[in-house]
Amino acid sequence: MARRAKDSRSFEVLSDGPLWSPEVALRGQKRLGREPRAEDHYAVIDDLDEDVAVLERSRWPRLDGAGRPFFEVLGSQRCSRAALTRAVRGCRRSLGQPASSRKLRIGDAFWIRGSNRLGDDPDEWDMVDVTEPARRLAKVAHYGLVAAVSEKRASRLEVAERKKPGSSGAHPPGNSSAVARPEV
Repeated sequence: MARRAKDSRSFEVLSDGPLWSPEVALRGQKRLGREPRAEDHYAVIDDLDEDVAVLERSRWPRLDGAGRPFFEVLGSQRCSRAALTRAVRGCRRSLGQPASSRKLRIGDAFWIRGSNRLGDDPDEWDMVDVTEPARRLAKVAHYGLVAAVSEKRASRLEVAERKKPGSSGAHPPGNSSAVARPEV
C-alpha cells in the first residue's frame, strides 16, 4: 500500500488516489482518447549515452488530495538508444504530437501501456510522449512543496517568468536572486 506523509505525525493512503490524466498536445486540437489504467507505466529517461538509453520506470502515478504525484518505482530498464529514438518518433508522428523529430533528452517522459515487464524492444511498446505535461506536473508538485500553490497559480507563475524581458531563466553564479521566492 502506497503512503505519503501528510505531516510529521500522519500518513495519507494514496493507493486509492486518482490516476494522473495528462493533457497531451496533439495537432488540430485533438484529444488523446485514452484514459490511464493502474497497470500502465510511467518511464523517464534517466541516462543517455551513444548506444544505450536508461529509463526509470514506475507504476502510473496517482495524485494526492493536493494534486501532487506519487510514483511507485519499479526499477530501471536499458534499451537501445537508436530503437528508443525510432519508437518515440514513430509514436509522436502517429499521434500527431508536435516536435516529432526532436532528439531524445534526459528527463523525457513516456506513458506506456502494459504489464509489469516491458520487452526490450521499444518498437513493441504502446507509448505516448508525455514530456510536456509531466514537466508541468513537476512544477506544480515543486510549488506545492515550497508553498501551497494551486495549479492555476503555478501556471501563472510559469507564464510570468517567461514574459520577463531578457529573462533566460538562468541566474549567474553567486547571484542571491537564484533562491526561489514564489509569491503566494
